[in-house]
Amino acid sequence: MPKLLRVLQDGYVRRLGAKRWIETDVQVVAATNRDLAEDVKRGRFREDVYHRLSQHQIYMPPLRERLEDVPLLAAHFARMHSAGTVRLRRDALRLLVDFSRDYEWRGNVRELENVIRRAVEQAPDNRVYAIDLEPHLPAKAQVNNSLSLKLEAAVETVKQRTCACGEDIRGGLDEQVRRFRNGVVKRTLAAHNNCRTRAAQSLKISRSTMHRLVDELEQEHDLR
Repeated sequence: MPKLLRVLQDGYVRRLGAKRWIETDVQVVAATNRDLAEDVKRGRFREDVYHRLSQHQIYMPPLRERLEDVPLLAAHFARMHSAGTVRLRRDALRLLVDFSRDYEWRGNVRELENVIRRAVEQAPDNRVYAIDLEPHLPAKAQVNNSLSLKLEAAVETVKQRTCACGEDIRGGLDEQVRRFRNGVVKRTLAAHNNCRTRAAQSLKISRSTMHRLVDELEQEHDLR
């Protein structure tokens, strides 16, 4: 540590085994996610080192405190990891901004970069739509745009109200919801020439959800 302090204070270094000091002309830039002033007070960081490093301080707020930078960073990472060949569509950027309002991005900018990189690497046609981006968002705070989950929430609300009235239509209601959901999926597929990707985009659900709904239809022989 004394040698590091000498470099920071006087700008001199000495090679291992040498006797002559060498003058350096460098600018040391250090970064941390810790509150060093607080660490100094608690004895967790050397005060002399702190004062030699803190001549000029720049506070960089975490990503969760500067949501306006999310679209700019996302577009930058998309270009960087695709050599400029893949672009994020507007609906993907809107989804990302909405998602960021309820997510802390504990991994900061690196976590955002990983999300965009995964989406870019799997982009089907050099464009990333919201349905392409959604599966790569962190699961614990993922934006809930799933058709099936919305239907389930609606069903639960109706069940609670009917139970309060002393009625039990659980089986009949589930069957009606299933038929309604299947009808929506079939009509949307037909409108998009059975293209699951475009159908999913139209319904604002992920492709994995669309594949699951179609698989359920095929198992029930509704598409045969």
